[in-house]
Amino acid sequence: MTTFSCSTLDSQERPISARCAASALNIASHLPRLAATQPDRPAVVFSRRRGAVLSYESLTFAELEALSNRYANGLAAAGIGRNHRVLLMVRPGFEFVGLVFALFKLGAAPVMIDPGMGVNRLLDCIRTVDLHAFIGVPLAHAVRVLRPRPFRGVKTFVTVGRRWFWGGPTLDQLSCDASDRFSIADTASDETAAILFTSGSTGPAKGVVYEHGMFDAQVRMIQSQYGIEPGEIDLPTFPLFALFSVAMGMTIVLPNMDPSHPARVNPAQIVAAIRDQKVTNTFGSPAVWRRVAAYCVERGIKLPTLRRILIAGAPVPRAVIEQLHSVLSPDADVHTPYGATESLPVSTISGREILGDGANTPSPLDGRGVLRSRVADTLADAGVVAATLHGAGTCVGRPLPGVEVRLIRITDDPIAEMSDDLVVPDGEFGEICVRGPAVTREYFGLPRADATAKIRDGDTIWHRMGDIGYRDAEGRLWFCGRKSHRVTTRDGTLFTECVELIFNEHPDVARCALVGVGPPGRQTPVLIVEPKPGRFPRARRVSSFVDELLDLAWTANAAEPGASATGPISTATVMERSTAHGASATDPSEPGAITRGPSEPGAAPLYAKRQGQATSPASPLTKERLQNASPLTKGGLRGVAVPLRGFVAPMKSGWLRGSFDQLAILFHRSLPVDVRHNAKINRELLAAWAARKLR
Repeated sequence: MTTFSCSTLDSQERPISARCAASALNIASHLPRLAATQPDRPAVVFSRRRGAVLSYESLTFAELEALSNRYANGLAAAGIGRNHRVLLMVRPGFEFVGLVFALFKLGAAPVMIDPGMGVNRLLDCIRTVDLHAFIGVPLAHAVRVLRPRPFRGVKTFVTVGRRWFWGGPTLDQLSCDASDRFSIADTASDETAAILFTSGSTGPAKGVVYEHGMFDAQVRMIQSQYGIEPGEIDLPTFPLFALFSVAMGMTIVLPNMDPSHPARVNPAQIVAAIRDQKVTNTFGSPAVWRRVAAYCVERGIKLPTLRRILIAGAPVPRAVIEQLHSVLSPDADVHTPYGATESLPVSTISGREILGDGANTPSPLDGRGVLRSRVADTLADAGVVAATLHGAGTCVGRPLPGVEVRLIRITDDPIAEMSDDLVVPDGEFGEICVRGPAVTREYFGLPRADATAKIRDGDTIWHRMGDIGYRDAEGRLWFCGRKSHRVTTRDGTLFTECVELIFNEHPDVARCALVGVGPPGRQTPVLIVEPKPGRFPRARRVSSFVDELLDLAWTANAAEPGASATGPISTATVMERSTAHGASATDPSEPGAITRGPSEPGAAPLYAKRQGQATSPASPLTKERLQNASPLTKGGLRGVAVPLRGFVAPMKSGWLRGSFDQLAILFHRSLPVDVRHNAKINRELLAAWAARKLR
C-alpha cells in the first residue's frame, strides 16, 4: 500500500504540517491486508440480548473482506460509484461495517449524520449535501418518503432490511449473488473519503470533509500513541471508531446499546461484554463511563483485561477517572484525548498524570497576596488536579507527534492568513488552532463556515478549534471553554471551564454551567447548578447550599500554599480567613451577614457578599415562586436566583481582579446536553432560560 510521500509521524526530517504530495491511498486497503495476514481472527463481534443473556455473533477478517466485496459489487451494479456521496443510515452491526468499507472501496464517500439530533435538524443537514444515493434502514426510508424534498436529487435508494412501501433494491438483493472479489478504487490521499457531520452542540451541524490520507493518518497516530497492537480486542461505544479499530487489526465488539443515547447505556451489558470477550481497549463518551464506573465501584467489579480506556467528547470528571482506576489492573490507564470532528486527535493526557501528586501546587497568589499575572506562573510545578481546583481549567495534555498547536488572539472575526503577530505567549489565553495530517481542510458546501474556522498558511490549513486555552510551562495544553460560551462583563471575560470545575467539587453537585445574560460586554454571569438526584434544594436549603458553593470559590482563589483546595469548608472557617486577610465580618445572626471583602487593595483575591434578602427565611421566597414547569425539564423546581456582590473568578489573561455587580446562581433539575456524547452542556438553551428567570 502506498501512503504519504513524507512521514506523518516524524517531525525531524521536515515539518509534518507541510502538505504531502497526493499519492495513491485508499483507507479500505487495510482490510484486505489484514484478511491475508490474520484471516481467521474475529474482526467484528456483535452482541445481542436474548432475555437476560447476551449472545454473540462474529465475522472473521476474511469473512468481513468477502462481505464488503459483495456489497461493493452489488452497490456498483445499482449505480453507486467513485466520488458519489452516499447517505448511510444503518444501525451498528455487520451491515454497517461492511457497507462503510464497501463504499471506501468504491471510491464513494459515506455521509454520516447523527440521527439523535432529531428529524428536522437531520433533514437540514441533508439539504446541505448534494447526495447521489441513500442507504438506510426501513424507518429512515419511511422518513424519506414522508419528507421527500431534501432527497429530490437522489438517484439510488437501497434498503437495509425489509422494504415496505417504496421502490429500490434491498441490500440482500444486491449482494446475494455478487462476487466476493473486488478491485479497490485507486483513490488519491487527498480525495474525499467521507463527510462526517458535527453534532451541532454549539451551532448548526456541519459536514466535515475527510480525505483518505486524513483517515490513514488518524489510524497511524492513534495506534502509535497508545501502543495498540494487532490482535487486541476493542469495544467502541461510538460507531465511527469501530472502523479505526478494524484498520488497526483489532477485533471490535459492538455493544448492545443505542449509540445515539450513550447516557442511557446499560452498564451491566457493557461490563458483561468486556468480561465475556476479554476486551483490552475501549472508547466512549464521559456519559457512558460515568455510568459504567459507578456500576463497577458499587458492586466491587474489576476489569483486569482492559489495558486502556479512551474517553472523549467532553471534559471528563476527575471522579470518573478515579473510579475507573480503582477497577482497572495496576498497569492499565485511562486516557482523555482532546479534539473535534474536524481534528482528532490533537492532544492527550493519561489518568495517571491527571491524578498525580498535586499536594505541592503553588498558590495562585504571590508572596504579597496578589494574584499572579499569568496562569503559567502558577502551573510550572503544579499537580493537574490541584491546578484545576484553583481555576486553571482542564488539562488536555501534550499534542501528539505530527500535530502543531498555536494559540492566537481571541476574536470572532474571520482570519484569512496565519501570521506570527496573531500568536499569544505561552501561559496566556488564546483560541486553540491546529494543523497536521489529520486536520480537515473544509466543510462541505459552507464557504462562510470555512472563512470563520480555517486559516491559510501557505499551502496548509490551520483549523480554529473554537476553544479557549493556554499552554503551560511544561508544554501541556489547557482547555478553558468554548469561545462562543465566554461571558463578557464590564469587569472582564469569564471562561466556562475555569469556573465550573471549582463548583463541580461540591458533593451535591452533578454538574454546572456558566452562562452570560445580557448584551456582550455587559453580561451578568449566571451559574446554573444541576444537583445530584435527590439533592435538589428546598427553599430552606437554598441559602446554605449557596454558602457552600461560595466556600468552594473562596478556597479555590484564596487558599494559602499547602492549604486544602478541595472544600467545601465551613462558613466560620471562611469568615476566619476573611478576617485574617483584613476582611470585615458582621454578625452572622443577621440575614445576609456573611461579608467577605478586603480592607486594602490586594489583601484578598476573592470576596463575596450574599444579599440575604434574596434567600433569607423572611424573604418572599415561596413554594409557589419556585415551582412551574421548566421549558427544559418536565416540571419541578425550575430555579432559584441568588444575587451576589463582589464575586471574583480566576479568568482573563491570567487571573481576573475586580468585582462583578452580580452573579446569579440558578438550580436546574437536568441540564440539556448534546445528542452525540450526552455530555456537552447546551449553554445556548440555558442562557435563554436564565434570562427568563432573571427578568
